[in-house]
Amino acid sequence: MIEIVSLITLTVLLACGIFFYRKTCRNLTVSEIEQIVSQQMDQRAHKLCMQAFYVQRTRQMDERNKLEEQFQDDLHLYVEDFQAEVAESLQQNKVRDIQSYGFIRLTK
Repeated sequence: MIEIVSLITLTVLLACGIFFYRKTCRNLTVSEIEQIVSQQMDQRAHKLCMQAFYVQRTRQMDERNKLEEQFQDDLHLYVEDFQAEVAESLQQNKVRDIQSYGFIRLTK
């Protein structure tokens, strides 16, 4: 009886160890990191979508041009921030098979 309880305990500890190893020590891929950053920036991306929608709904050309210009600026900032976050995460996770991301060179 004690042997069975010990065996079950060891099995549970081994399973927990494997689970935590995979969560903490496993190297992430570029696409996994992009997905994580994308989820973190989801609210900002939604705001950009709504901003584009309002640009399309605007009828006055002067106002529409101003909104379009603001949207383009915000979109460029979003892309730059996304690339910077991914590049930083790549460095933190020590992804070795990539030397640059976007226009950002990763240091070793």
